[in-house]
Amino acid sequence: MSKFIKGLKAFSSGFKEGIKQNKEKDIDFKIKDTEQELQSKKVNHILHLLLSIITAGIWIIVWILISISVSSEKSALKKKLKELYKIKENKSSTLNKTEITNHIYSSSPNLSEKDKTELKSLMELKELNVITVEEFEQKKQNILAKY
Repeated sequence: MSKFIKGLKAFSSGFKEGIKQNKEKDIDFKIKDTEQELQSKKVNHILHLLLSIITAGIWIIVWILISISVSSEKSALKKKLKELYKIKENKSSTLNKTEITNHIYSSSPNLSEKDKTELKSLMELKELNVITVEEFEQKKQNILAKY
C-alpha cells in the first residue's frame, strides 16, 4: 500500500511540475491562438453579393448583420491580444527585476535588511525612470561600500 501512495505522490508532483511549465508557455500559446482566430474571422463578400443578387436584395440585411458581427468579434479579439501582450511584457519585466534583486543579494550576502530594501526601492525608482542609471549605480556603490 505504501508503494502505491509513493507512486501516487510522485505522479502528482510530476503533474504539478508540468502544470507550472505549461503556465509559463500558456501566454505564448494564447497569443498564437488569438492571432490565428483573428486571421480566420473573414466575411466572404463575393458569396454574399451573389446571394443578394439572387434574392433580389433581401440577403443584404443578413450580409450587413454578419459583417457587423464579425467586426465586433475582431475588435474583441484585438483587445484580448493587447491584454495578452501586456501580461507577457509585465511577466518578463518582473522576471528581470527578480534576477537583478537576486544578483544584488548574491553579490553581497551580508547586507542588512535596511540596505536590501533601500536597494530594492532604488531599483524600482530606476525602472520608473525617476533616477538615472548613473545615480542608481552611485547610490548602490555607496550602500555596498559599507561592506
